[in-house]
Amino acid sequence: MQITRWLTPAVRETKSELAIHTVAPEDGFRKLLRALEHNDLVALMVDGDIYSHGVPVELFGRETRFPAGPGVLAQRTGALILCGYCERVSPGRFRIVMEPALDPARFPTTAALNAAVAAASERHIREHIDQWCIFRPLWEGVTGPEPEASAAAARSVEA
Repeated sequence: MQITRWLTPAVRETKSELAIHTVAPEDGFRKLLRALEHNDLVALMVDGDIYSHGVPVELFGRETRFPAGPGVLAQRTGALILCGYCERVSPGRFRIVMEPALDPARFPTTAALNAAVAAASERHIREHIDQWCIFRPLWEGVTGPEPEASAAAARSVEA
């Protein structure tokens, strides 16, 4: 996308001026590992079109690909995962909601941890479907009956 190539450097520069350091997928995984090793906060967007490979999870009753990063990073470093979202409550006013931390030591596998992150994301989306926007097919190439929740999500995305 043309706008992305133009906008990404400007967004990165603005964030850098605010002491927010960004890591793009092309920057690699090591930067994220180093940040966590230094006890830095790492925020990952799990519903965006920022990853090229994912792991299978169930979302709205159907299997889809989901970023492996949260589970892999947490399992490798012991970092806790905080699932949350930002809700628009009125024009120019927002509320950030964070759930209790997920401790990777309490999950038998990375897949189970990623499934928990996906379940939290699904809850957040269900509660605020009117504020969710995704710019990629969520169930691309997946066959099967479309559950009511995913149909509502699809209608919201198409609008």
